[in-house]
Amino acid sequence: MTAPLFSATDVPAVVTELALKRYAEYLVRRREKPEAAEGISGTTLEEALAPLYLLHGNTFTSAIGIAIHGAEHILRCVVRQAADSNEEEGKQQQHQDNQDGKFSTNRCAYMVGDHCILSLFYCSCRAYGYSCIKRQEASTCKHLLALRIALLLEENGLATDCIREKRITTEQFQEMVQRLL
Repeated sequence: MTAPLFSATDVPAVVTELALKRYAEYLVRRREKPEAAEGISGTTLEEALAPLYLLHGNTFTSAIGIAIHGAEHILRCVVRQAADSNEEEGKQQQHQDNQDGKFSTNRCAYMVGDHCILSLFYCSCRAYGYSCIKRQEASTCKHLLALRIALLLEENGLATDCIREKRITTEQFQEMVQRLL
């Protein structure tokens, strides 16, 4: 007997990922051809977002408020090496790396509101610790879901102002990590 590809506890994460991709596809179609966004073969906005609301309920509503409406700030804190001190050169190099399909080697952390996020799989907020880890009633918190939505919008070129970027030193990054411990 073969083992399943994923367990029942993985279902919310898989459905969330699929729904976010469907939402991005909807937004891309809407941007390219507004009349094609809702059609016979297309998906309406409600259909694209319904699985996320069904899975996450009010957490999803709060996440949309953060990611799209700016209820809390989302900040990408990027550690820059001493050689990248010139900001304009750094932006040009990052743009060139993105065009070449390379990933940035700079470390980064995200601040969603007052909460530091180093990974898309853990948030330092109380709600995540209590609802997701201790009670296992939810699969994510509003901060992680908002960050995933904002990253998806940014990745697809749909919104460039969801996430602000801040350059930080290695020492500042280490302080952020220490506060999580």
